[in-house]
Amino acid sequence: DLRALLTFSQSLCSALERASSAYGAESAAHADLDSLAKRLTATHGDRSLLAAVEKLRDATAGHDGDADLQAISGRIGALEADAESADIAPTAADLEVLRKESAALDQAVGAWRSSQTAIGKLNVRLRGARLPTVGGR
Repeated sequence: DLRALLTFSQSLCSALERASSAYGAESAAHADLDSLAKRLTATHGDRSLLAAVEKLRDATAGHDGDADLQAISGRIGALEADAESADIAPTAADLEVLRKESAALDQAVGAWRSSQTAIGKLNVRLRGARLPTVGGR
């Protein structure tokens, strides 16, 4: 059924867009945090600020297995490639894979949102120390 295939493909595209957006933002934040950690270490800055930066840097470094945004994106992308090459409705197994990957994506995006909240608080401290902020915020 082409309608089912279209709906499935649209769900995959939506999930890929979410994963890509979150992964890009998390990667950029990680790069900013890594740079700040090096700067604070080199200048022997505030130890508590360095600890906060390092904690967030580690939290944005990617995750093992099911919670890694890049891995989730890859798995959804592979499913999308299979769906695009098919002209039949998705199987029950395809739908189950999408359900599991969507749940993993929701969990990973939730973790990223928690990191964003912590980054916002860190940025207040960074501004007070006249240091560059994470994400230019």
